[in-house]
Amino acid sequence: MTTALFIGSTHRPDFPLLNPKSLKHVGNSRCRRNARASGRLGSEQLLRKMNPTCWISFGRTGELTRLQCQALENAGLAHVLYPNSTEYENRTVSYWSVSAQLAPSCIVQPECTQDVVKVVNTLVKDTSCASTKFAVRSGGHTVWAGSNNINDGVTIDLGLMKTVTLDKEAKVASIHPGARWMNVYGALDPQGWTVPGGRAGSVGVAGFLTGGGNSFFAAREGFSCDNVKNFELVTAQG
Repeated sequence: MTTALFIGSTHRPDFPLLNPKSLKHVGNSRCRRNARASGRLGSEQLLRKMNPTCWISFGRTGELTRLQCQALENAGLAHVLYPNSTEYENRTVSYWSVSAQLAPSCIVQPECTQDVVKVVNTLVKDTSCASTKFAVRSGGHTVWAGSNNINDGVTIDLGLMKTVTLDKEAKVASIHPGARWMNVYGALDPQGWTVPGGRAGSVGVAGFLTGGGNSFFAAREGFSCDNVKNFELVTAQG
């Protein structure tokens, strides 16, 4: 996934910002299914048999089978993080706002567009997980709960997708959605180019652009979203 923004040369202050290439975006959830066994929720074995691709919450303490999260691993996703793991905790505390530090049942981190397609196909197209809910995180800078994270369910964390490439001839920068603006400037500035991006390096690219984006170049170039040439999207159809 990528987004295209106007870019300009940092070596020539009067050089107009030109268009970069494209930034890719995307989107957490828990599968629920009612099972009746003698008028109550069945055993874990029964639930697995009835709904093999989903994990279901059951029991007084909310114990989870995590079959849904296991389905993501079975689909070939290498980075599925679970509660109580160091990686899961590190990603949780990395949200800019404490309000956004929720507790998904697992976090999946795609590394490329095809990984995102696998996630979508697993969470959306599997009919046995029709009630699945999920959230999508880019940089994790949006402050309110539910904007980029979810309780229970699955959080799709794009943090590993942060590649920035520059096409000088086309005057286009292609930026993955998990990048933060510090990554973008760090890649473009040594080559003498820049984009009308965030004014703080810690802000994520995807949320900033989909929210409009107020940059230091706003008076001359408008909102940052107005400088996007194109987006690459993964739809609900995968």
